[in-house]
Amino acid sequence: MMKTFLMIIVVSLLAGVFRAPAFLVCERPLKKADCVMVMLGSEYEARKREAVSLIEKGVADTLLIPAWRQVIRYKGEGGSRKPTAKKTVMVAGRPQVSVRIFGRRWDLYENTHLELLLAREMMEKLGLKSAVVVSSPYHLRRLQLIAGQVFSDEDGYKIGLKSTSLESYNFLACLQSECCRKYVASEYLKIAWFLVYGWFVK
Repeated sequence: MMKTFLMIIVVSLLAGVFRAPAFLVCERPLKKADCVMVMLGSEYEARKREAVSLIEKGVADTLLIPAWRQVIRYKGEGGSRKPTAKKTVMVAGRPQVSVRIFGRRWDLYENTHLELLLAREMMEKLGLKSAVVVSSPYHLRRLQLIAGQVFSDEDGYKIGLKSTSLESYNFLACLQSECCRKYVASEYLKIAWFLVYGWFVK
């Protein structure tokens, strides 16, 4: 009985490790939205290309870059859609809150959380209610959790998620790459941190 119980635990742990990267990938695209939103990061150029590709496919005609408080309007059809207007939306944003633990300063809000808070302010000013957020595959689960808190269904918001095509999920490559394993582990730590402080902030 004990051996069976231990075997179940070992198998469950192994399954959890093997499924850890896949759990982070949770695309939920929308066919139509008021805007497409691109998140900042080291893969920003790939993310922006994906966002523009969605606009060319007719998903939306407005591109938001919350970290820069920028909104870009597009006009035209298909691949001929071109940006016609770019402006900065004046929003206050939320100041970063820090706590001191063991003599070290820790930022309370993750950058992703701050970007989505800025995005909500921008959408409110622009009268937008739906968006497709574009980011890297392994970033999507955390985005889903944070967006669920920032954009309330009760307020009529609808948020979709789309990963960059150039960074598609590859299970074997993830297991073989030390960099990828560290990235996945980092995402889980950030998710855990958000689940802790998320109880105390809105």
